[in-house]
Amino acid sequence: MINEKVAKQFIILSQLFTLRDAKNDFFRVRSSQNTAQAIESLNYNIDSIIDFEKKKLTQKIPGVGKNSEAKIIEIVETGSCQEIQELFKQYPASLLEIMAIKGVGPKTTKALYEKFQVQTVAELKKILEKPELLAEIHLKEKSIDNIKQAINQNYTDKQRTPISKIYDYIQELKLSVSKIPHVESVHAVGSFRRLEKSIGDIDIIICCHKTHTEKIIAAYTQLKFFKKIINQGSTKVTAISTTGVGIDLRIVEPQQIGACLQYFTGNRAHNIQLRQIAKDKGYKINEYGLFTIKDDLLIESQSETKIYELLGLQFVPPTLRHATGEIKKAQSGQLEYIQHKDISYKPTTQDFNQAAVICIKSNKEQAIEKTIEQVLENKDQQFIFDPKDAELAILILQKCGIQKSQVINCQ
Repeated sequence: MINEKVAKQFIILSQLFTLRDAKNDFFRVRSSQNTAQAIESLNYNIDSIIDFEKKKLTQKIPGVGKNSEAKIIEIVETGSCQEIQELFKQYPASLLEIMAIKGVGPKTTKALYEKFQVQTVAELKKILEKPELLAEIHLKEKSIDNIKQAINQNYTDKQRTPISKIYDYIQELKLSVSKIPHVESVHAVGSFRRLEKSIGDIDIIICCHKTHTEKIIAAYTQLKFFKKIINQGSTKVTAISTTGVGIDLRIVEPQQIGACLQYFTGNRAHNIQLRQIAKDKGYKINEYGLFTIKDDLLIESQSETKIYELLGLQFVPPTLRHATGEIKKAQSGQLEYIQHKDISYKPTTQDFNQAAVICIKSNKEQAIEKTIEQVLENKDQQFIFDPKDAELAILILQKCGIQKSQVINCQ
């Protein structure tokens, strides 16, 4: 839980910088967001690498600068940092709740506060009934209506949902989408595919031939999972799920699926490192494929695995794409992680009952984020899982850096 708490403070810091919008705050926002993401992705507790006496980290976290390192130590020790407290003197904490409402955003929140002293959602509701005043900050009638609806329906931006509360929902959504005629494959990408402890929006990719996109979108938008369709295009749909979480759909053709999966899985810092490797080899990489820089020739886009191979890397599973040393290991062929092909042993009741063995439970039995925390706290133990829960168990063990020699199922 310590990593989640520290990351949360950096998210708050990034929101406050976004709200203030002073000179160089754009870079402060990016730095805070990158630090939060790096901490969330660690496969160890952040306080385990802090030398509290010397006030420094005992090992480097890739992508985290010295200023952020100092804040990490301060947050672990006190629960917050001085910079956050100073910014809260300028902007009340309640403004973050307003800023999170879909359709409001930082600029409107700041204008509402500075012009009309709006500090709470209750005060926002009152002023939304005065469009003549809101015209002074260039808030138009349609925008006002959208904000009212967002408040009534509890539509928010940037609020993250624990993965345990959304995991089964997304799995059910994927299964339903896969049954739509002509869908070749369906994938949930982003933080869900990386098995982060929390997710923002749900990002879905459908792979199909372009001649079927119109019918697939028509069928997709009729599924039971949506509270509201926000936007609908020829290959994209933006919606609000019945859980209140946003769902972004993108449709791609089979020859593009590998590049698309790689690009939209992230994380951002991992992709930045990958782009630099590609550049050093005379390539460029984006959501459409791996291309030569010199003549823009497409080298690969269909196979995610082959893209990594062409860059001189072992395939890096999504759960390890944290920019925390996995690329360096993949370059030297030293990246080790448990895979489905390693499972060759059916555990017995006696195996499950061993006192020294940690059982990886399903999401229904125990929240995913709690299981991840448990595994990280017992990294030297042996592990076991029920074969019916293998898909999730393998992802958790990958993410936590557990070797197959530690897993009873792999004996």
